[in-house]
Amino acid sequence: MTVSQPTKPVTATGQISQAFINRFNNDIVLDSKTGQFVINQKLLTVNATNIELGTLNTLVAQSNSQLKQIVQKSPKSHTVQVGNSVVVANSITDAQQASQQNDLTTTSNYHYGSTYLHGYWYGFRIGMNRSDIQLAVGAGLVIAGVYVPVRAAQAALGVLGLTVGRFIPGGVVFNSSPQFAPLVGSRAVVWGGTMAMKINGYKIIMTFMVVIAVILQIFFHLNPVASTIIKVLLGVLIFSAISRIILDNKNKDK
Repeated sequence: MTVSQPTKPVTATGQISQAFINRFNNDIVLDSKTGQFVINQKLLTVNATNIELGTLNTLVAQSNSQLKQIVQKSPKSHTVQVGNSVVVANSITDAQQASQQNDLTTTSNYHYGSTYLHGYWYGFRIGMNRSDIQLAVGAGLVIAGVYVPVRAAQAALGVLGLTVGRFIPGGVVFNSSPQFAPLVGSRAVVWGGTMAMKINGYKIIMTFMVVIAVILQIFFHLNPVASTIIKVLLGVLIFSAISRIILDNKNKDK
C-alpha cells in the first residue's frame, strides 16, 4: 500500500492545500445519525505529522460547528447528504439540483446555476446562481442562514478573472474555508472558482446536422436542385437553433 508523503496543510495565501485534502479525504466520514464529521482513527494516515493532525482536528471541529448551526436553521427538506458531505440550500429545488450536479466538469456553455452550500470536512463549496451573484457582490447574500459577505463574493469573481460591475455570464461556484459566522460575517478564504456550466444536447445535435449539411452541399455542388434543398435545410436548422437559445435565455431570466 502506497503511503502519501506529509504536506503543508495551508498554502501561503491561506487556502487549504489540495494535497492535504487528498491525503486525508478518505479518513473522514460523515455520521448520518449525528450529522457530524468523524475522523476514522483506524484509517488515519500512519505518517501524519503533528502539524497535519492539528490542522485536521481544527478543520473538522470548525466544519462540525458550522454545519450544526446551518442544519438547525434550515428545513430538513432543504438538506441533502451526498456521501461524506452535505448540501444545504434556500429551496428544495436548489438542494436537489446541487446534490446531483458536478460543477467542476468542463462542459460547453454557461448556465443559470443554483444557490447552495456544500459542506465538507475542510470547508464549503458555495454555489450562487446568476441573479444571486449579482446581489452578493453588492450587498452580500444569505444562504441557509449563512451570510456570505460582499468581499467573499467579489473574491470569487476575482478568482475567475471577472470584474465587479461587468457582465457575469452564468452562476459561479467556489471553495471557502469553514470560518463563516452565520448572519455575522466571515474570515473565510476563497479559492478554486469555476463558472456553472452544462451541455445542451440539442445544440450538439444541431451542430452535427449543420456540419453534415455543409458536407452534403459540397458533395452535391454540381446539382442545383440538391444545393437549393440543402441551403433551405441549413436555414431552418440555424433559425431553430437561434430561436431555442433565445427561449432558453428568457426562461433563465424569469
